[in-house]
Amino acid sequence: MTATRTLTALYLFEHRNTETQVQEPSQSSVWSSQVHIGTRILFDRIVTRWKPGYLLSTSQVSTSALHASLTPESLLSVPEVFTQSQRNNRFNVKIAQAQYEQCFLPLLYHELWEGIKRDTQENQLSKIDYSFEIQIAKYEPQTTRRATQFESPIPTTLIFGSYSFQIDLSFTRSFPKLGLCDIVLINIDPKHDHLKFFGIIVHVVDLWPSHITDTSSVDLKDYENTKNVIQVESKVVLYVSKACSHAVKEHCDKTRPQQLSLIKLSNITSSRRHINAIYNLASLPEEKHRAVLNPTDSDPYFQYEKLDNFQEPQLDNFNDVQMRLINYAEQMFKYTAAARLHLVHGPPGTGKSKTIAGIVVQLLPQLSDKRKILLCAPSNNACDELLKRILVELDSKYEKGKLVRVGRAEPLDHQVCDHFLESLTMEKLVEQILNGQPVTHETTDKFKENILKKAKVIVSTLNYTANNTLLLVKKKKMVKFIIVDEACQSLEADCLLSFYFNCYKIILVGDPKQLPPCVISIAGQRHNLSQSLYTRLASKIHQTSITLLTRQYRMHEDICKFPSAHFYDDRLITDKSTRNYWLDYPLEPYYLYNLTYTEHECPPNGGSSYNKEERIFIKSFCIKIIERLIGGQSYVRNDSKCIEMEKRMIVITPYKNQMKKFRDRQLEFPRHIEVITVDSAQGKEKDIVLISCVRSIRNGDIGTIGFLKDQHRLNVMLTRARRALYIFGNLTWLAENNSNWNALVDDATNRQVIDTIYNADQRPTLPE
Repeated sequence: MTATRTLTALYLFEHRNTETQVQEPSQSSVWSSQVHIGTRILFDRIVTRWKPGYLLSTSQVSTSALHASLTPESLLSVPEVFTQSQRNNRFNVKIAQAQYEQCFLPLLYHELWEGIKRDTQENQLSKIDYSFEIQIAKYEPQTTRRATQFESPIPTTLIFGSYSFQIDLSFTRSFPKLGLCDIVLINIDPKHDHLKFFGIIVHVVDLWPSHITDTSSVDLKDYENTKNVIQVESKVVLYVSKACSHAVKEHCDKTRPQQLSLIKLSNITSSRRHINAIYNLASLPEEKHRAVLNPTDSDPYFQYEKLDNFQEPQLDNFNDVQMRLINYAEQMFKYTAAARLHLVHGPPGTGKSKTIAGIVVQLLPQLSDKRKILLCAPSNNACDELLKRILVELDSKYEKGKLVRVGRAEPLDHQVCDHFLESLTMEKLVEQILNGQPVTHETTDKFKENILKKAKVIVSTLNYTANNTLLLVKKKKMVKFIIVDEACQSLEADCLLSFYFNCYKIILVGDPKQLPPCVISIAGQRHNLSQSLYTRLASKIHQTSITLLTRQYRMHEDICKFPSAHFYDDRLITDKSTRNYWLDYPLEPYYLYNLTYTEHECPPNGGSSYNKEERIFIKSFCIKIIERLIGGQSYVRNDSKCIEMEKRMIVITPYKNQMKKFRDRQLEFPRHIEVITVDSAQGKEKDIVLISCVRSIRNGDIGTIGFLKDQHRLNVMLTRARRALYIFGNLTWLAENNSNWNALVDDATNRQVIDTIYNADQRPTLPE
């Protein structure tokens, strides 16, 4: 009987035991039992259905044609609840789960496709060569897994092979290599679409030299330094369609026997996790499963339950609402036996991160044994800011190793780096080496395991919580409390990843009035994929069960007035401390400049808009304001006083092209004034904010206002400033085309804080 060996396709790909190396051609493979059904279906569809010709096409592919190639399921919009067509009006969790998968999975396929397309375009623009030559060892027949009972298995193939890549041991540069879940292009004949195929790397074993000092140097280009560069052999397994393997065999026989050329396009690990998260919702206990699918006011899982005999402790420097939330979190953690999911609405400047840090400070002394708090956010930047805020609140009470930041890439911030898992592990390894003890891969894994066991608070992006690093934490059920920050900016599938730690005491913190999750596919935008889990739950939960943080500490009260009234029902209270910030600031804190003479432009082939006249006006305004703030002296580039003021200013614009053109040398815009897009502005704040609206059409011509119609973006732009906010654009035209801008202009007119500029000859005047 032929021996079989498990092909460790996903979860053990970093395991370096010789048992995981690619088997000899005489052996056959089976997929690991740890490979999720969602992953298998995804891989099967990519290699058997997806069309590389659509990816490489210079013409626009219709959404319907693209969808037909991605998946057989129909496109459906994401609703607020999943209860449609339930028999006898009785909720059936299995039917609801099926509807849930039917809605989300096709849309996530579209998101993945657009992500691959974006990465491919970026790779083409870079100077990095992502092509590889694989030495083929063998082909092994496989078949697809049935996604439904109506589908027939399709023949596929595993291609076993090897290649070499370079490593710079000085870590001063990196070279491309193949990794698990890389999607690659096999372009056998560029002239024919039917000879272009997708493949997926499903197994990787890197074979490092046993004696690195004895390795031969690598031949690089003449101008590149070969010092410290070594060659590493890697065994890989590539998953492809049978049509692909057949074409490869034919081509190899005619040209280069047993050689396969391929190009790395992207890595699909994040999307794979999202897709698995949708399937995994069915693994939750039924009452939690039901609550996520069909949230209701009456569900105890969402109800705010206050214990009568609970003694509320007090922390310094927190307002009443923040303190109530901190105490409720302690009650959830310590005294409430039942699971709870609580939503926290935190408008701009109301101290969301500070309050989360307060919860951590309150709960930290109560975390006995291996119990932990898991803190998550959608982005690395949000995680790093959260960690720094916690360190501020802990101050001298912090004990190193209690707070650990995990992630794929080491943070750039040295303060965060000190608490990064890899950095803490490296410290242990160096200590072991200095003590004359041997270091192996097993040693490294053991150190990481011990660091995580001792940690009391783990900080991770939502997506990275599905990484193997936290597998032990998951299996041992160490997490006892979960907080997700910026929950309104995360896709529902991303947010769900934090639910799979066998912990159901969860707080979601966010602001549904600010930016939603970023959705890049047309299908996702049309079918409500940008609706976050927070927003979906909040639409069905009574407001009394949602904590609203109301006191804001960022904006001057004149800046806060309109956003509070227009977006938050006048519920924001400006703390008196804002009056004491930059007391000698000499100008009005809020003013609008209506530039009716400007007109935006678009690139000939489409793309992001820009507005030259608006940039020129804003540059003149910036120089005038800097001169005013340094006592009336003339502006001089690179003067220390000017630079100091420039660093207190920021320009925010909805358009990438406008942002880039602010840096044109011909404009000579003050280089220490940061210029960013709205999408990267959330979570940031600056003393002086200038908004460049860009979109403008003269003479009353009909046009669209593009991104500016989005009230979430408008809210973010209006709420970044601490001391001063100045808005520049054709506000008359914007007000005529959008109710939100009309309300903004009406408010400014009533408050007499708007000035109209009719032509380019008018010089900007400061709002004295």
